[in-house]
Order: sequence, then C-alpha cells, then structure tokens
Amino acid sequence: QKTATPNQVAVGETVTYSFTLQNTGDTNATSVVIADNLAPGLAFISGSVKIDGNPTAFDPTHIEVGNLNINSPATVVTFDVIVAAPPSDCTYLNSALITYHYQGC
Repeated sequence: QKTATPNQVAVGETVTYSFTLQNTGDTNATSVVIADNLAPGLAFISGSVKIDGNPTAFDPTHIEVGNLNINSPATVVTFDVIVAAPPSDCTYLNSALITYHYQGC
C-alpha cells in the first residue's frame, strides 16, 4: 500500500510518501526493491528515505528493502519530496514498482 501525506499541497510544501509492505503469501520474498520515479514537479529530499523509521542512504529510484518473510510484521518505507513546480493538469500522478525474488522457484 502506498499513501501520500498530505494529499493536497502547494508549491514549496513537503509530501511524505509511505509504503506498507507485508508478505501474506506462501513463501518468503527476497531482495525486495522499491523503484519510484517521481512525477515531474516533485523533488526528492536527500536523506529522507527511512525503513521502519531507520534512515538509509537510498533514493526513491532504488530502495533495497531486503527480505519479507511470510506473515512477518509489516515493513514501512517512507521518503519526503518537495513540491517544486505545479503539475500540468492539477494532479501529480506517482506510481512505484516493487520487485522481489520468489523463493518457490
């Protein structure tokens, strides 16, 4: 699950993106990586990526989460961006890709 807080912003304000990851499958997921290419007009705030509240050196285009074991507690990944320019159509569309290795193969 990915959320943005706040969900209405103006130029110069900060948005926090938050991912909640949990493995509810039947096998462990290894080498989990989030790749989030920011929408035009959003600028990443360096040093703001945190995994379960712990600061990391990652940027949003490559966040190495690690392993997500079956039914383990949720992992929360957050990072901040600043609204540097208004969107062309009044909406910032931002999506992310999460990849992992499936241990069942």
